Amino acid sequence: MDVGFADLLNYFDEDENTKSIILYIESIANARRFMTAARAFARNKPLVVYKAGRFPEAAEVAYSHTGALTTEDKVYDAAFQRIGAARVFDIGDIFDCTELIGRNIMPKGQSLGIITNAGGPGVMATDALIDSYGILAKFSPETMKELNEKLPPVGTHSNPVDVLGDARSKRIMRAVQIVAIDPNVDAILVILTPQAMTNPTLIAKALSEFVHNGNKLLITAWLGGVRMQDGIRILNQAGIPTFRTPEQAVRAFMTLVNYSRNLECLYETPRDIPMEFVLDRIDFRSRFLDMISGEGEILSELISKKLLAAYGIPVTPTFSAEKEYEAARISKEMGLGGLLTDYCIDIARDWGIKVIKAETSSNNLRMISVFKKRDFLLDLDRTSPSVIVRKELNRGYSSSAHKSLDN
Repeated sequence: MDVGFADLLNYFDEDENTKSIILYIESIANARRFMTAARAFARNKPLVVYKAGRFPEAAEVAYSHTGALTTEDKVYDAAFQRIGAARVFDIGDIFDCTELIGRNIMPKGQSLGIITNAGGPGVMATDALIDSYGILAKFSPETMKELNEKLPPVGTHSNPVDVLGDARSKRIMRAVQIVAIDPNVDAILVILTPQAMTNPTLIAKALSEFVHNGNKLLITAWLGGVRMQDGIRILNQAGIPTFRTPEQAVRAFMTLVNYSRNLECLYETPRDIPMEFVLDRIDFRSRFLDMISGEGEILSELISKKLLAAYGIPVTPTFSAEKEYEAARISKEMGLGGLLTDYCIDIARDWGIKVIKAETSSNNLRMISVFKKRDFLLDLDRTSPSVIVRKELNRGYSSSAHKSLDN
């Protein structure tokens, strides 16, 4: 019997005992059916996805035991966003994420306020947050004033807030209450480590009372093993997500942030697409046939963009120059700063080219000339350097070094 993801999603969507689903995916055979079933399921119940085979080496292993080819991971990532799924990248995060999403508490944004009784874990949480593309909330002047007045002067009052190791429940709750009313803070992470004057159980009870009156997501990281067990139990009973490390808590928070965004995508209405295109296909064929015939299996950037532009698809303006002075002239005409970027760095590495980035626009001509030198080419007889000059959307102007095979 051939049962696929779509069949299972449709079945469990109707099952009253199924509250959420975790999908382990290596490849999808029927993308259209999967997207339809997954979008329908995600409208009613949380959908968590773990995609294996994200890299070419792992994809080969997956193919060896399933016989299914995996697609570029960015394609899957876009699909998961569109269906409103929460994607996790670590097997250890799957069940934490599922439990957290099941609580149905969503942050309004990605700005996190951190409160800790030890500086080190606060720094660890900040590293994890920035690494996950989150935002460390910048406290308002009013919040900073309150924290400076209500907390000991020796602690750190900017984000993350260090209430010091001798903090009792009243001091910690004072900091939580001040940070919670800051409009720049979307969620709060409270990190507690076991210290001589720490009473994790009392602090957990105080947080439990606070969370019922608050309107922002509160998550905690209770570090320290056995001493923290009673506090963890109290927090869990109050519906406060609790984790054993700062990194684990931050990853869960960012998964919620991304999941919230994906749910918004789920309800977005695609823009209208005309049913008929007024295009002269015969003219198009005559214009592009000669250009495409000599391109091999993969079209160059220039030809690809010309073809897309002909069909009315917006592309970044791109020009090719075989000589240094041509590249400099095009850069000047387009108003470019003339900096060599890492646009083609992956291709350059594959072909053995060292990519050097200029720091000032005055270096443009000199940096382009560098790519003419023998030590930047693998095989000077088979290859020839060229320069692609382009305008990036939403990121200003740039020019980039590119090397193409001379056929």
